[in-house]
Amino acid sequence: MKQLLLDISKLVQQDNRTGIHRVTWGILREFLPNPPKGWVIEPIYASSKTSGFRYARNFMNFGSKNQSKSDEIVTIKDGDIYFGLDHNIQFPQYPLLKEWHKRGVKIQFMVHDLLPLTMADCFTKNPEIFKRWIKITAEFDGVICISRCVADEYHNWLHTYNPKRTHPFLINWSHHGASVENWNYEPCRSPEVCSLIDQLRLRPTFVMVGTVEPRKGHAQTLQAFTHLWQEEVDINLVIVGKYGWKISEFFFQFIRHPQISNRLFWFNNLNDEDLIKIYSTSTCLIAASIAEGFGLPLIESAKYKLPIIARDIPIFHEILSEHAYYFKNDKSPETLAGAITDWLHLYRQGRHPKSENLPYLTWKESAAKLLDILMGRTCYRQWVGS
Repeated sequence: MKQLLLDISKLVQQDNRTGIHRVTWGILREFLPNPPKGWVIEPIYASSKTSGFRYARNFMNFGSKNQSKSDEIVTIKDGDIYFGLDHNIQFPQYPLLKEWHKRGVKIQFMVHDLLPLTMADCFTKNPEIFKRWIKITAEFDGVICISRCVADEYHNWLHTYNPKRTHPFLINWSHHGASVENWNYEPCRSPEVCSLIDQLRLRPTFVMVGTVEPRKGHAQTLQAFTHLWQEEVDINLVIVGKYGWKISEFFFQFIRHPQISNRLFWFNNLNDEDLIKIYSTSTCLIAASIAEGFGLPLIESAKYKLPIIARDIPIFHEILSEHAYYFKNDKSPETLAGAITDWLHLYRQGRHPKSENLPYLTWKESAAKLLDILMGRTCYRQWVGS
């Protein structure tokens, strides 16, 4: 049987259950029980220090009595497929991947975004590392991007980079799914969240979900809410997301804010049950990111019929279409404060854009589309170079 090798090295090294890791798990849960006929699906991993891939059987059977003593080294044959699923940057494996490619393994990568290239000042890691990785992806067979916007950005980047190729490069895209169809209205587990729910219900509550880092727009949002509170607008702001990077100034503004624990809250590490409770208790999601590759909280919040205020950027229009209220894409707190005021007026009249009919993929549907792409049944764009 042929192998579909899913590189989950980053997940094996550290599973923090956020962002890319949530995506990886969503795809794995659907891929593994449903391999294409004549194929076996094998998660694999590698070290960032030494060359060589191993089957991730112990990791995938965590807690099982059938765990093997050690994971076997991956063996390949002509016709196998390697898919870099979790934004893997394991440079010691580059020569091995080149060897596999020569031996007939088709090699593709998932690309979540190109933001370390286009917004390098918003990241802490050396952008040259990402640049090196993205150039490596262009040496093989193709990429699967997580949105049409990212696929078009990648295509434009290829025109700039212009790598020398002997065969067409495939550029595809597939939206993420959402596991929310399997979420239940379970009671919250965190005492802190449980005690807060009644307080959140006292007034309209706006929530932001995602790692707190510069491009997510938390600073502008906090300044906008500060302005509204000074105008005696009675609303809550709840931030759900891990403490990220380059946010020390925002953090100090937050912990010194006079509304903290009154109308302003930040949860650094919520489990799924508590996140569900926040979604189902809140009045509106704010998507203030300056740039995104996708935006999974948009889909998750729509499951709970949570209205959305989103920055007017192409990716949000791709995901949300007419199912959101958009605010002008600038960094002015007054712009966002005005948008929230206008949205509240529409909300009280029942005339605000609603998210409940937002179309989205389940993880089962998302995984099926990925398989179609990997099996060569569909293609969005090709690039052959100049």
